[in-house]
Amino acid sequence: MYVISMAGVLIWDNKALITQLAQGKAKDLWDIPGGRINKNEIAEQGFRREIKEELGIENFEIISVVDYEIWSPRPHYTVCAIAHLIKSDADTIILSDEHQDYKWISEDEINQYEFFWGCSPRMLKKAFELNRIIEKEI
Repeated sequence: MYVISMAGVLIWDNKALITQLAQGKAKDLWDIPGGRINKNEIAEQGFRREIKEELGIENFEIISVVDYEIWSPRPHYTVCAIAHLIKSDADTIILSDEHQDYKWISEDEINQYEFFWGCSPRMLKKAFELNRIIEKEI
């Protein structure tokens, strides 16, 4: 089995949004919002669906892919995770029942959290880096 999971790094006021998982073995770990693309689903449609489901945000801009990782957590099961920098003017976060909490964290706080994906700290740092470049251009 091969799973594609897409995550959105939302940065506002120099802080990134992370979510705390509420279920299963990953309970209490932190995550970058997003999720799996369903069979026969177009990638962008699936990504937008996941962000809406997990954060309640319908309108957001996909700026760019910031990083990706591929790993096999068990035999015959491979995950491809793709992180995007996203922007939104939404001022309200409505968490799904998959999450118990969320936080806005600065770049220097990333290593204080235990993430579900081991690659999340790197992905967040790359998103902050890209965001700085974009902010300079504006």
